[in-house]
Amino acid sequence: MKFNSLFSLLVLLSLSIVTLSSCGDDDDAPAGNMGTLTVSGTTYDTPNGFVLYDAEFDSMNNTYVHTVAFASEGVSIAANGDDFVGTGSGITFGIASASADALTAGTYSANFFPFDGIAADEFVGGFAVDIDFADSVAVENDGFLIVDGTVTLTANGDDFDFSYSGTATDRGVVPTSFSGSFEGTLEEQ
Repeated sequence: MKFNSLFSLLVLLSLSIVTLSSCGDDDDAPAGNMGTLTVSGTTYDTPNGFVLYDAEFDSMNNTYVHTVAFASEGVSIAANGDDFVGTGSGITFGIASASADALTAGTYSANFFPFDGIAADEFVGGFAVDIDFADSVAVENDGFLIVDGTVTLTANGDDFDFSYSGTATDRGVVPTSFSGSFEGTLEEQ
């Protein structure tokens, strides 16, 4: 059962890696933002984009891991700054960068077991769909941890384009395909 405990810890860590401040009543996406998350053929709108540049330095890999999150309308960040709140869908990525205050354009590969840190071309991630994020048991049981895939990031000033795809798993049992994209500005937290 060590795997189930480790998996649960990684899912919760991936979904709560969003150490962002509260969005308050401004949950609506900025005009022009477009985002989708497709899981096993079902598509969810995720136009709200967030980024946290307050990452700690990973001395093992000489990288900073920045949190990027995309969420559906009705989902915001908790006042405690640690979790999604509301009901809907959200996906988070911990993306490595050589810069302490900027995302680095490029293609990143999933790192399912980040015990040796996250190298400059890697990410960790997780997502949940159609869920009440206040129910931590549901998040743990129904959340997905990304085990394989890529994230491609391009930037033009404050405008970002993300595309991502891969395979995720729910508690190590069912492999699930996912893909998505985001175009627009990220709300810096």
